[in-house]
Amino acid sequence: DQYLGVTPELHPIICQIGGRNASYCAQATRYVEEYGYREVNLNIGCPSNHTSGRRQFGAMLMKQVNTAVEVVSAMSSNVKNIPVSVKTRVGVDELDTLEYLIQFIGRLRNEAGCRNFIIHARKCVLGGLLSPEQNRIIPPLNYPRVYALCDHFTDCTFVLNGGIPGLDAAKQLCHGTFFNNHPYKKKNEASSNSNK
Repeated sequence: DQYLGVTPELHPIICQIGGRNASYCAQATRYVEEYGYREVNLNIGCPSNHTSGRRQFGAMLMKQVNTAVEVVSAMSSNVKNIPVSVKTRVGVDELDTLEYLIQFIGRLRNEAGCRNFIIHARKCVLGGLLSPEQNRIIPPLNYPRVYALCDHFTDCTFVLNGGIPGLDAAKQLCHGTFFNNHPYKKKNEASSNSNK
């Protein structure tokens, strides 16, 4: 109750867990469902050195795909009526291509049965080179990569996360007009022009 107990006014609510031990994560998932959460989410996006470094979970699981698949599969097998989702990034360290991301998401979908993803539209830099706070602002946003996932995996749900400054921007992202009105587009255009 100390950690999982919630009052009715907080519902609907999702519980996010982190870990790399499939058995422990499966057991935690069962508890989360018993406590009435609407969904259980596995964090495969945390870049902190404590998490991804010493403990080898969070964003580190983007590099250890077999372990990620094993954990998500165990979680999915241990719930009855709630979905399991994954929060992750568009890339990690040198693994920063759409091809790699499609392969990663594809394995979680095909082998672990996950169909719900929250995607932070920035890569993360591990190894203590950037702090968790810096990892939320320094790596450039890559919304088009998230949209590409939506086009590729039409039977999955993707929630876009990262760098959305408010409801107006969120609405523009949904309607495809955000890039026309945002410095992100101008910055990328300037970068593209400078490379010509």
